[in-house]
Amino acid sequence: MSISTSYPQSNTQTANTTLNWDTPSTTLRGLERSLDTLEQVKEWYCMEDYSPARDHFTKYFKQMFPTITPVSTELDHCAMALTKTGKQYIGFDSENVFVAAGGNGASAKMGLEIGYICANSIVKGKWDYDFDERDFEMVYTE
Repeated sequence: MSISTSYPQSNTQTANTTLNWDTPSTTLRGLERSLDTLEQVKEWYCMEDYSPARDHFTKYFKQMFPTITPVSTELDHCAMALTKTGKQYIGFDSENVFVAAGGNGASAKMGLEIGYICANSIVKGKWDYDFDERDFEMVYTE
Protein backbone atom coordinates (compact mmCIF):
# COMPACT_ATOMS: atom_id res chain seq x y z
CA MET A 1 0.00 0.00 0.00
CA SER A 2 1.08 3.55 -0.51
CA ILE A 3 -0.03 6.75 1.12
CA SER A 4 -0.16 10.16 -0.46
CA THR A 5 -0.67 13.36 1.44
CA SER A 6 -1.44 16.97 0.70
CA TYR A 7 -0.62 19.90 2.95
CA PRO A 8 -0.84 23.70 2.92
CA GLN A 9 1.95 25.59 1.12
CA SER A 10 2.90 27.44 4.30
CA ASN A 11 3.67 24.17 6.02
CA THR A 12 6.35 22.92 3.62
CA GLN A 13 9.35 23.58 5.84
CA THR A 14 11.52 20.63 6.68
CA ALA A 15 13.09 20.08 10.06
CA ASN A 16 16.08 18.09 11.23
CA THR A 17 14.78 15.14 13.14
CA THR A 18 15.93 11.74 14.28
CA LEU A 19 13.79 8.95 12.93
CA ASN A 20 12.94 6.07 15.21
CA TRP A 21 12.62 3.33 12.60
CA ASP A 22 11.95 -0.24 13.61
CA THR A 23 14.25 -2.84 12.13
CA PRO A 24 13.42 -3.52 8.47
CA SER A 25 12.16 -7.01 9.25
CA THR A 26 9.43 -5.67 11.55
CA THR A 27 8.37 -2.36 10.00
CA LEU A 28 5.59 -3.86 7.92
CA ARG A 29 4.85 -6.93 10.02
CA GLY A 30 1.24 -7.89 9.47
CA LEU A 31 0.82 -5.59 6.46
CA GLU A 32 2.58 -7.72 3.88
CA ARG A 33 1.14 -10.91 2.52
CA SER A 34 1.60 -13.21 -0.40
CA LEU A 35 -1.11 -13.21 -3.06
CA ASP A 36 -0.88 -16.60 -4.71
CA THR A 37 -4.20 -16.91 -6.52
CA LEU A 38 -6.40 -14.68 -8.65
CA GLU A 39 -9.04 -14.82 -5.92
CA GLN A 40 -6.56 -13.49 -3.32
CA VAL A 41 -5.59 -10.64 -5.65
CA LYS A 42 -9.28 -9.73 -6.13
CA GLU A 43 -9.89 -9.80 -2.36
CA TRP A 44 -6.82 -7.58 -1.78
CA TYR A 45 -7.98 -4.92 -4.22
CA CYS A 46 -11.56 -5.02 -2.90
CA MET A 47 -10.56 -4.76 0.77
CA GLU A 48 -12.02 -1.69 2.45
CA ASP A 49 -10.49 -1.77 5.95
CA TYR A 50 -7.20 0.08 5.69
CA SER A 51 -6.86 0.87 9.39
CA PRO A 52 -3.72 -1.24 10.14
CA ALA A 53 -1.86 0.21 7.14
CA ARG A 54 -3.23 3.72 7.71
CA ASP A 55 -2.08 3.67 11.34
CA HIS A 56 1.34 2.33 10.37
CA PHE A 57 2.02 4.89 7.63
CA THR A 58 0.58 7.78 9.62
CA LYS A 59 2.97 7.00 12.48
CA TYR A 60 6.03 7.03 10.21
CA PHE A 61 4.88 10.09 8.28
CA LYS A 62 4.67 12.00 11.57
CA GLN A 63 8.18 10.85 12.51
CA MET A 64 9.60 11.89 9.17
CA PHE A 65 7.80 15.23 8.91
CA PRO A 66 6.90 16.38 12.42
CA THR A 67 6.15 19.97 11.35
CA ILE A 68 3.72 19.03 8.57
CA THR A 69 0.05 18.52 9.28
CA PRO A 70 -1.68 16.90 6.30
CA VAL A 71 -4.94 18.45 5.15
CA SER A 72 -6.01 15.03 3.96
CA THR A 73 -4.58 11.58 3.35
CA GLU A 74 -5.50 8.91 0.87
CA LEU A 75 -4.58 5.28 1.16
CA ASP A 76 -4.79 2.84 -1.71
CA HIS A 77 -3.79 -0.69 -2.63
CA CYS A 78 -0.48 -1.61 -4.13
CA ALA A 79 0.93 -4.96 -5.15
CA MET A 80 4.37 -5.87 -6.34
CA ALA A 81 5.61 -8.83 -8.29
CA LEU A 82 8.67 -10.49 -6.80
CA THR A 83 10.93 -12.68 -8.89
CA LYS A 84 13.07 -15.62 -7.78
CA THR A 85 16.23 -13.73 -8.75
CA GLY A 86 15.27 -10.38 -7.22
CA LYS A 87 15.82 -8.77 -10.63
CA GLN A 88 13.30 -7.77 -13.25
CA TYR A 89 12.57 -10.22 -16.02
CA ILE A 90 13.35 -8.37 -19.23
CA GLY A 91 13.83 -10.00 -22.59
CA PHE A 92 12.41 -12.09 -25.37
CA ASP A 93 10.25 -14.99 -24.20
CA SER A 94 9.94 -16.20 -27.76
CA GLU A 95 10.69 -14.82 -31.20
CA ASN A 96 7.72 -12.44 -31.12
CA VAL A 97 7.09 -11.86 -27.39
CA PHE A 98 9.14 -9.40 -25.33
CA VAL A 99 8.54 -9.36 -21.56
CA ALA A 100 9.25 -6.78 -18.87
CA ALA A 101 7.86 -8.05 -15.57
CA GLY A 102 8.64 -8.62 -11.91
CA GLY A 103 9.44 -5.19 -10.58
CA ASN A 104 10.43 -6.34 -7.07
CA GLY A 105 9.33 -2.96 -5.71
CA ALA A 106 12.00 -1.02 -7.59
CA SER A 107 10.87 -0.73 -11.21
CA ALA A 108 9.08 2.62 -10.94
CA LYS A 109 12.34 4.43 -10.27
CA MET A 110 13.93 2.69 -13.25
CA GLY A 111 10.94 2.93 -15.59
CA LEU A 112 12.61 5.12 -18.20
CA GLU A 113 15.65 2.87 -18.45
CA ILE A 114 13.53 -0.28 -18.59
CA GLY A 115 11.49 1.35 -21.36
CA TYR A 116 14.72 2.17 -23.19
CA ILE A 117 15.88 -1.45 -22.94
CA CYS A 118 12.52 -2.73 -24.15
CA ALA A 119 12.09 -0.30 -27.04
CA ASN A 120 15.62 -0.73 -28.42
CA SER A 121 15.56 -4.50 -28.05
CA ILE A 122 12.19 -4.81 -29.77
CA VAL A 123 13.18 -2.51 -32.64
CA LYS A 124 16.48 -4.33 -33.17
CA GLY A 125 15.00 -7.80 -32.58
CA LYS A 126 17.70 -8.68 -30.05
CA TRP A 127 18.97 -7.63 -26.61
CA ASP A 128 20.40 -4.12 -26.79
CA TYR A 129 21.91 -2.96 -23.50
CA ASP A 130 25.24 -2.82 -21.68
CA PHE A 131 24.24 -5.37 -19.01
CA ASP A 132 24.34 -9.07 -19.74
CA GLU A 133 20.87 -10.20 -20.76
CA ARG A 134 21.34 -13.44 -18.79
CA ASP A 135 21.00 -11.34 -15.61
CA PHE A 136 17.39 -10.59 -16.60
CA GLU A 137 16.30 -14.00 -17.93
CA MET A 138 12.95 -15.31 -16.80
CA VAL A 139 12.94 -18.14 -14.28
CA TYR A 140 9.93 -20.38 -14.65
CA THR A 141 8.32 -22.19 -11.75
CA GLU A 142 5.86 -25.03 -11.71
